[in-house]
Amino acid sequence: MRKHLLLGLICLSLGACAAEDELEEAEAKGTETVEESAPQAEDILVSEMTTRFKPRVTELRELTSEDRQLHKELSNVVSENAGLDREAIYNVAPEYGVEPQELWETWLEIVDAIMHGDQGSTAILPQDYRLLMGEVLEKNINGHQIKLTGATWDMEEDQQTSKASTQLIVDEAEYHVQMHFKHSADLEIADLTHFKIDGKTIAL
Repeated sequence: MRKHLLLGLICLSLGACAAEDELEEAEAKGTETVEESAPQAEDILVSEMTTRFKPRVTELRELTSEDRQLHKELSNVVSENAGLDREAIYNVAPEYGVEPQELWETWLEIVDAIMHGDQGSTAILPQDYRLLMGEVLEKNINGHQIKLTGATWDMEEDQQTSKASTQLIVDEAEYHVQMHFKHSADLEIADLTHFKIDGKTIAL
């Protein structure tokens, strides 16, 4: 009788251990975090790529000697008030007998002409190039939330081709995108000729 009782206790103990092991295993499975990999390049692309775009083109100011002198004077004003360009120029507007906003806009036109004049009489300004990149992604990428950050671009010396790159965030997944454009002589047309996502070339 004692032997049967001992065997019974051993069986109960083993059964409890097994049940405890099963419970721990179930809890472990329940707390496991399933890591989902980010969608691949092909998964975020539309079925048919759009490659022709019409960027905004700005006609540059034709600089005069007075413009260059004004640029020199206002550059000194701006350098003395780092980070407060608009405010600084607004403050000196009365000295030039013009409205603050008018002087500010003149300053921006002169700066654009000096910085981009080597492109000819027209140019795609930085803010408009960024808009071009955004339009490329908007037309060709699928996603609920699409955002580009850290965009860089460069117009080649021939003024007919340009290269750009950006970090692209699609629904919290991050990708590195590179794109090349062929521009018409008047810059009115930009054809996407090269498109890469995370180093993988996408057929256009």
